[in-house]
Amino acid sequence: MKSNDEATPDEPEEIDWNEVARKALGSAVLAAFVGGAMQVLGDVIRAELKAAPRRPTRDSGPAAQPARPEPVFDHRDEYDLAGELLGVDPEAGQAEIRAALRARLAESRAHPDQGGDPEEAKILIAAQNLLLEYARFRGKP
Repeated sequence: MKSNDEATPDEPEEIDWNEVARKALGSAVLAAFVGGAMQVLGDVIRAELKAAPRRPTRDSGPAAQPARPEPVFDHRDEYDLAGELLGVDPEAGQAEIRAALRARLAESRAHPDQGGDPEEAKILIAAQNLLLEYARFRGKP
């Protein structure tokens, strides 16, 4: 019998069956490990899906769905506060709101160009913008 170094191209190389068995066994162990992990993961997902509340289906109709409370979103407090800051009624017109801001900036010397506090001026301008938006919404000129 010839050694592997002397093998000719026509002759097949010898197979190391021990190496083949080791690789096959390693692949089988790895496959079993991965398969077991996937089984455990699937069991966990199934358990979570069973524990999760179910959504109503289209066939269940509106009566089966729990009633949701309507969100309450009222800006009345914001409008009242903005009116207090400017010294004007929140239901005032746009011209009156603009005049109130000018008067407030002049009397408190809050305008940054006159050495006032820029943060106070920003708050007053934000209050004016809120009331102007509300006046436009109501259709008041």
